[in-house]
Amino acid sequence: MVKACETGGVRPPKDWPRLLGAGVLLAAFVAFALASRLGTVLPGWDAQVADAFVAGRSPALTWVFWVLTLLGDDSLIAPLAAALVVLIAAWGNRARAAALGGGMLLSWALIHAGKEAVGRGRPSAALALIELPGSYSMPSGHALIGVALFGLLAHSAIRWIDSRRRSSSGDAVPAGARRTGAASAVAKPAVVIAAVALALGIGLSRVYLGVHWMSDVLAGWCLGGAILLVTLHFAAAWERGGGPDVLQGARPWVAGRGWVILVAVVVAIIVAAAALTVWAEPLL
Repeated sequence: MVKACETGGVRPPKDWPRLLGAGVLLAAFVAFALASRLGTVLPGWDAQVADAFVAGRSPALTWVFWVLTLLGDDSLIAPLAAALVVLIAAWGNRARAAALGGGMLLSWALIHAGKEAVGRGRPSAALALIELPGSYSMPSGHALIGVALFGLLAHSAIRWIDSRRRSSSGDAVPAGARRTGAASAVAKPAVVIAAVALALGIGLSRVYLGVHWMSDVLAGWCLGGAILLVTLHFAAAWERGGGPDVLQGARPWVAGRGWVILVAVVVAIIVAAAALTVWAEPLL
């Protein structure tokens, strides 16, 4: 506070670019929602995109996009997100675990609220290759969750890679530090590319399978990006000590053999959820 007075004003928040980006993406979502309600431009464009996807269908692509759409299904995403919250908290970063859990809860709440507010109908059942959901169409929940969850995962993975690099920088053997640095230089772009590919693939799978319009997916990506940036803002603020006392500290909950047991349980839950998802969402 004293520093702010000495400089003659209040400094903007440290993470203001994230908040600004979230505001821009939220405004883009509102623009898609209004255009959908007015129904002047989007229907014709969405129909053309849907026709192009239908014309490009093939057995191999259908299986690829079916698998991608399963990765964004609630029956798999919910246990995956819960497991990640537990693992990150057990690792010792309670602030980031709380941000991830809060971001996912906010995502699901805004998916349902957005669908009800926009009230847009789904494509015709004749276009669908899987069972047509009974909910409204905009925004695409798969697209939103794909950006929010995999974006948060990518950011957490990059933070972990950076922490490993810092811990090895004090190694007495310079070559070890160089190897770690080279590995992280490859790993971080790979993490970002994988997260972007999954988010794009999951969103596009909804159009390919005929259960969403392309503008639904674009709206979902925008709203998911806004949630991602807001969640990262709070995660960074809480990690700097700005959150409740219960979120502070970095002592791991488990160690040694406990990690093996915890990871084994998490993997078993995710595999079971994946099997249930495949059974519940077959190709028609």
